[in-house]
Amino acid sequence: MPRFATALLLMLVMPLVLGPAPVRGQDATPAVTAATGTLLDVAIDRDQLPGEEGFILLGRNTFQPGSRQTSGSPDEVGTIAIVVESGELTYQIDGSDGRILRGAHSASPVEEAAPAGTPFTLTAGDALVYPAQKRIEMNEGDEPAVFLFVVVLEPIGPPEPDPSAVGEFTSEWLVQSSGRWPELPPGPVSLTLRQRNLGAGEMLPAAAGGLQIVAPTVGDPNVLIVARNGVLNLGEQAADLLVVELAPTGATTATPVAAPMPGTPTTGVPSEVLLAVTIPAAVLPTGPAYADFYHSIWAPGDEAEFPEWHPAVSVQAEAVLEGEYGARSEGEIIAWRNGQLEDVPLGEEVVLGAGEGALYLDNAANQWVRNAGTTATEIVTFIITSSDDVEGPNLGIDWEQSGLSGNDVALTIERQTLAPGEALPAITPTMAEPTLRIVVEGELEWVLVRPNEQRATPALRFGEGFIVPFVAPAGGGRIELRNAGAEPLVLVTLTLAEASDGASTPVA
Repeated sequence: MPRFATALLLMLVMPLVLGPAPVRGQDATPAVTAATGTLLDVAIDRDQLPGEEGFILLGRNTFQPGSRQTSGSPDEVGTIAIVVESGELTYQIDGSDGRILRGAHSASPVEEAAPAGTPFTLTAGDALVYPAQKRIEMNEGDEPAVFLFVVVLEPIGPPEPDPSAVGEFTSEWLVQSSGRWPELPPGPVSLTLRQRNLGAGEMLPAAAGGLQIVAPTVGDPNVLIVARNGVLNLGEQAADLLVVELAPTGATTATPVAAPMPGTPTTGVPSEVLLAVTIPAAVLPTGPAYADFYHSIWAPGDEAEFPEWHPAVSVQAEAVLEGEYGARSEGEIIAWRNGQLEDVPLGEEVVLGAGEGALYLDNAANQWVRNAGTTATEIVTFIITSSDDVEGPNLGIDWEQSGLSGNDVALTIERQTLAPGEALPAITPTMAEPTLRIVVEGELEWVLVRPNEQRATPALRFGEGFIVPFVAPAGGGRIELRNAGAEPLVLVTLTLAEASDGASTPVA
């Protein structure tokens, strides 16, 4: 399984970005639904949600007649909600506290208790909410059953496949979000699933003190920029969205922040290069490809294995921020220490310390990684992948249109620190040199200023753990970034560019 798909469920790679990223899934036929409207609005207890870290997964399942699937792990902590879009679904949960909402999208839904250990039927418009536990999903009707699901769990490993599954069913993962959990207060928390049309240039604010994820159903997902305080549509067309929100009951919607006065551009922002390599075109994907960039923390003793997944073409780069990190692969690894490259023999472990990095020239080979020290290990990981059966987050990078496909590529990862009120020099993004950022500490304010000093967009706020995707609007403009908090802002910045002539290239 690809590393960026596995990361969703492995507690080892938490915390990750609290922002949307389409993930691997099988095709499913979307149900035709209205562009706006609330599909589910229910209060659940804070105790039925993850503690300090968690993830949300929004998706759609389609069960053909006669299909049956059992899933769930006894270690799950969290809440699961489903909304039936079409057909009839027979459901069964082992325990109590399940709640059925008949006509969940209507003005007056009718709630009833879900029986424990006994099958019950849900029809179009019905919803079910229950504490995570073992469940059986069945289609005993004559038509396909299509339903949306929202899974809110603490990070755990994936459950073992259940051999009793029969029939044909497909699953489409629409969006996932994972990372440090917001400080939701004790008591009731509002969980909503709704459809929303977001106009060009419009911002959908997030509820204060909560979190929001969005999945586009109509429109270009690459023009939707998601931050802690909301989602901004930078495209020229409206987009239809599915929106999941968790917030304290009664929380007010955050007011979009007006574009601020520019901070003081700082020419001497402290910068530490963590990795600088040139990747040969021969090992890189050609044509369309998917990029991922994430931050992870590994506790002492944490380890993971990633089995071979050829024929995918994938390259990975990692940089160590803190601690010691061990990596071993049946594909070639090139280590980067003190600005020097060194080959790592196949199958031998390399141990990297803070400020060091590695390049995996064949990320689809068998790999073993671990925390090699006695304290927490903190790393950032970048992956570029092309495969017929993989879809993943591209974070705004259009690999094919950028011109990077088919060329040697220079990759740089660096760490920057800004004091409160300081700003980076304004950036004029170009598709040929995409840049991604992770907020490691502090709070970043992001504003797009249109060409010819036209109006700026509302300010987006990216908090700790967020990925700042690459944006190169068709109409042009410059991006301003500044420290919006009272504490130092620490960014990890990744830049890709076509390698210049004469650049040293690792030789496989």
